[in-house]
Amino acid sequence: TVARIKATAISSKVNQYRIEADSFIWDRSKENFKKPDSISEKDIYIFKKTGKEITNKDLIPDEGSLLGIQQVIQQSILDQAKEPEKIIDAVLTMDRISYDSKMTYTPDELTIVLPKNSTGTSKVTLKYKDIAPFIDTDLVSQESIKDTLPALDENKKYVALTFDDGPNNSSTLDLLNILKTDNVKATFFMLGQMVDQNPDVAKQVHDEGHEVACHSYSHPQLNTLSTDELQSEINKANKAIFKATGVLPRNIRPPYGAIDKKSAETIGMPIIQWDIDSQDWKSKNPRAINNVVKQNVYNGAIILIHDIHPESVKAIPNMISMLKNKGYEFVTIDQLLSGKQKPLHQYFGMND
Repeated sequence: TVARIKATAISSKVNQYRIEADSFIWDRSKENFKKPDSISEKDIYIFKKTGKEITNKDLIPDEGSLLGIQQVIQQSILDQAKEPEKIIDAVLTMDRISYDSKMTYTPDELTIVLPKNSTGTSKVTLKYKDIAPFIDTDLVSQESIKDTLPALDENKKYVALTFDDGPNNSSTLDLLNILKTDNVKATFFMLGQMVDQNPDVAKQVHDEGHEVACHSYSHPQLNTLSTDELQSEINKANKAIFKATGVLPRNIRPPYGAIDKKSAETIGMPIIQWDIDSQDWKSKNPRAINNVVKQNVYNGAIILIHDIHPESVKAIPNMISMLKNKGYEFVTIDQLLSGKQKPLHQYFGMND
């Protein structure tokens, strides 16, 4: 038997080592050796920096990234379920993965053994393009991440219109018509109780290409709730949104912007704030609303508006026209942040 070690550079940070062996058998009739197929042992991937095999912590840099992967896992389980509505509660309440979870790395995908749960899924295999914001992409095959969400054009200007407290079956529908006419995509931070009342409207928001995000179930101040109350509040909201739209919201905006570290850890979602409050709830005047936006807008701004106020919706056609004239393009929160937002972090604008 002749063995050799074959080394291949996977990336600037990773080498693959494979032990290959050839066994030779003496053929008496021909008086020479004949060689069957080569045998390869399991590949080993070595992180050049440490000289050791890649660990979970090498690949996944922080707790926020672990929580981001948890979100991808939950959506993946629901996507693959034949009857996802039957396991939604189990998915929302399943224990989270940790650095102690058994993970099997290859350059093209990551397999994770899940904590014991009642979803019917014991392990998942994730494509790196789906978890690219949460890993060190220098440790994986570049081919495996080529289809990730593209970054925005640095030579253009962007704003994100965000609408809170809906949906309802009147002004939200009026707003959707305006956005459709002007070919503008926005982000809707929905209350679970409003989604339960108007599931068809929530579905329409999603189906028309807008981003659906969470704004809690009943609009409490989240950092005043106990851990159990907070988990229940968010799970109830996310369940309502999933039942209506078929997707779990990735992002959350806490009511009143009120959040603290403990609450953020319990929620486990990226926290989306705002940096331009249109004050629509206060003025209820389309001209005043637009003046606030006009005076404060900048490239990468997140603008806060409420789709439950008819006066706010009436301000939108002029707002869109004004912003387009200033050279702005409209994007969702996911697009504004290039999909790189993480749990345990809060975002007030594009550059956070």
